[in-house]
Amino acid sequence: MTSTTTWRNRTTRHADVDPLTLQAHPGNWRRHPRSQAAALSGVLSEVGYVSSVIVNERSGRILDGHLRVSLAVERDEVSVPVVYVDLDDAEERLVLATFDPLGALAERDNAALRDLLGSFDDDDERLRHLVSFVATDGGSSIVEPPAEFPAYGDDIETDYRCPSCGYEWSGQRA
Repeated sequence: MTSTTTWRNRTTRHADVDPLTLQAHPGNWRRHPRSQAAALSGVLSEVGYVSSVIVNERSGRILDGHLRVSLAVERDEVSVPVVYVDLDDAEERLVLATFDPLGALAERDNAALRDLLGSFDDDDERLRHLVSFVATDGGSSIVEPPAEFPAYGDDIETDYRCPSCGYEWSGQRA
């Protein structure tokens, strides 16, 4: 079914803004572990900003980019790129609730991802950890096991390593 409604552009302006002046959204439900902050910091150090923080013009609250703003404040950055949008309260809550989950619904092409990840130089440890995590998708590897790999299941002894602190342990799944 095709809609005849034209999509509205809710963007009002772009600006470089002092991160200390930006207001975190009290309803932000995303939490950012140290490992994610380190990985993002590595990418920002290597490449810089490629995406703007999203701020609602009416409320002045961040809708997307809380971690980028937090890292910028920690580093005493003088500005972050911001795109301002014009949303009422209900629209603001809808965007806050769905922005990241909608992106997470995308399916991945493992072969294309494997090729892309294989093209990186891994000089920066933070980026190596991120590439490794993306390659394993938090545990579901895109790498096919060798043919001689033994059967798998919850009863197999497994080695674990914390991506944040490096602590290692072994055990079976409970």
